[in-house]
Amino acid sequence: MRVIALKADLSSVDRCLKIFNSDVDATVIEPKESRPRDPAWLPKGAGTRTALEILRETGEAMSSQELAACILQRYGRPIEERALKKLVSTLHSNFCRRRDGVVQFDRSTYPGKWRLTASALDSA
Repeated sequence: MRVIALKADLSSVDRCLKIFNSDVDATVIEPKESRPRDPAWLPKGAGTRTALEILRETGEAMSSQELAACILQRYGRPIEERALKKLVSTLHSNFCRRRDGVVQFDRSTYPGKWRLTASALDSA
């Protein structure tokens, strides 16, 4: 039943194209290639999750930029400025919104660094 509905929808699109150009051949139109808006091409939520893993594994405080570079390396992605900038922004905003006390921002150095709290390290 679903296939019949999809075929009907497709033929409707073909008929609409004919309205605007009677010579159009819908079979030669290439499908639109869609790409995710994330320039790093990471799965949704993977950046923050991987950042927490990295903080657990290293046990060190790291800046958002250092974490972003490590995440891109871990996923085998090139460290390009656009991807790095977007990931840094995402990490910082996600960590700032957390209310569970897992991470804290240390401003004693520039740039500031994220670290796991002692309670987060104990539960890991």
